[in-house]
Amino acid sequence: GCASVAIGYTSHDANNQQSNQTDVTASSSLGGGASIFAEYTTVSGDIAANSSTADATVIALGTSVSF
Repeated sequence: GCASVAIGYTSHDANNQQSNQTDVTASSSLGGGASIFAEYTTVSGDIAANSSTADATVIALGTSVSF
């Protein structure tokens, strides 16, 4: 099947709170209505004004089947 990759970058600055977010997604068709995907997102900096959290990373892997 054909593979697809997308990369995104966003920078936020609000009320002296700054953060950067990077997103990477990949997907590929396996044929017969089935596909696989992977997603990766990371955020660094000040996520929320009332939060002590500075960094976060999320990874997702999965499959999809269409009939």
